[in-house]
Amino acid sequence: MKIKQFFKNIWGWLKDHTPTRRRIVQLYVALLYNANIKGFINASIYTGKTKYVCLPGFNCYSCPGAIGTCPLGALQNSLESANTRTPYYVLGCIMLFGLICGRAICGWLCPVGLLQEFAYKAKTPKVKKSKWTRVASYLKYVILAVFVITIPIMYSFIGAQIPAFCKYICPVGTFEGSLVLMFDPANMADMGPLFTWKFSVLMVFIVCSMFFYRFFCRFFCPLGAIYGFFNKIALFGIEYDPETCTNCGLCLDKCKMDIKHVGDHECISCGECLPVCPVNAIKWKGDRFFLAPNAIETPLPEKKINLGEMVTKQEPVTSEPEISIEPIKHDRIRPEMVAKNPKPRTKLKKGWAIGIGVAMTVALASALVYYNFILKDEEGFEVGMHAPDASFDLIKSNGAMIDEPTTWTISEHYGTPTILNFWYTECQPCKAEMPEFREFYNKYSTDLDLIIIDAGDTRQECYDYISEPNGGVDWNSMNMDFAMDYDCEYSKKYNPTGYPLTIVLDGEGSIVGIENHAISISILEDYATKLGIAK
Repeated sequence: MKIKQFFKNIWGWLKDHTPTRRRIVQLYVALLYNANIKGFINASIYTGKTKYVCLPGFNCYSCPGAIGTCPLGALQNSLESANTRTPYYVLGCIMLFGLICGRAICGWLCPVGLLQEFAYKAKTPKVKKSKWTRVASYLKYVILAVFVITIPIMYSFIGAQIPAFCKYICPVGTFEGSLVLMFDPANMADMGPLFTWKFSVLMVFIVCSMFFYRFFCRFFCPLGAIYGFFNKIALFGIEYDPETCTNCGLCLDKCKMDIKHVGDHECISCGECLPVCPVNAIKWKGDRFFLAPNAIETPLPEKKINLGEMVTKQEPVTSEPEISIEPIKHDRIRPEMVAKNPKPRTKLKKGWAIGIGVAMTVALASALVYYNFILKDEEGFEVGMHAPDASFDLIKSNGAMIDEPTTWTISEHYGTPTILNFWYTECQPCKAEMPEFREFYNKYSTDLDLIIIDAGDTRQECYDYISEPNGGVDWNSMNMDFAMDYDCEYSKKYNPTGYPLTIVLDGEGSIVGIENHAISISILEDYATKLGIAK
């Protein structure tokens, strides 16, 4: 009997600790979003074509394993050019995700939500939700309005680029990007005061997530704020039938989010409320299409609900009593009437279960194989290597704008030291270093070639931008050559480290130095010494 009881206890433990379908989906999505496993090993960021694809959940672009881009980061980057273009693509993606899933994305498809739930499992006192946390949950809408929308748009009109939320608040980039990349000693030199601030913010969020359920998600996440606007009209998610609902309050007690009712803008459609509803008033939208019959049941343990317990107390009468049933109040439901810690049951129809299972397996296996075994590593620039030859569309030369298509080729300038500076018109650090290059080139124009290459989309955009003073720079005074690297074809293919990017070549075309940040006249003078042309 003891052996039988032993195995029974083991089986009971395994049954109680079996991950829910939501947890399995969360783990799956986290791995799919970061399928580029070798990026973690090499401490490098993948910048291929799929990085232009917006993912539904929060997953930083700078994460070495990321195969797509964060919609919130993409939105800020696109709003930084709001003075010249409308970000239709990013806004369209976010609206599409919202219309399909709403905040169910937060509950099912966001790796950051998963990490917060793991942190909440720590054995610490828990801060329960209250009217104060409900008020605090509106802070994320303020952050959305100020840091995600207003600041990037305001700075775009003065030619600056400030992704305020990503730069100063977001802990995700610090956790998924910086902490991983810093294991490479070459990246340690970039750790400065901003990293110290962001690391401190990350620590605050991690600690608070141990005490508050989904601390970042509830109070600070602008992406969740956006998706919350779509909750009522989203195709997928949780809803309730107000006519069937008895207002017992059990769903509100079970939910750890700051909801006022099931399915409102704070609801992440986790499904935890489904099994506690005594009258099955809560359901999945469209459940008749994909859920099996009786997939969601209320698991009542030792006794069933007795309607007599819900009946309003009546004064004794001699005639036939009229039974009046009021909505159930919370204190009228005894704890033993609802199962302890019930798990959501969402059994899919057999066809749906098989189809979704196969599709998910194929998608994940294909991503892992492609990014880790088929996709070749991008060839990076290294000091001492010979720079790959390339031709660029010349925009301005010797101080004059060029209307007719003319090319500038690296190999044609062999024999003379050459500096290639890659920039783009919306990059404030890129524009800030232009006077430094002008001063340097005015001094060394007879000793080297210097070309400023716009990693942009269209020739006309660059032509119009530098044909007159713009972005705080007097482009007419610049006598360096300007050219185009369309869609970053050259610079990102060989060195996906961001902009500004400066590559210094000697007379034979070999790389003498690489700088992936704004540089000063003193740094340029150091290179003049290395090239043997210092004056």
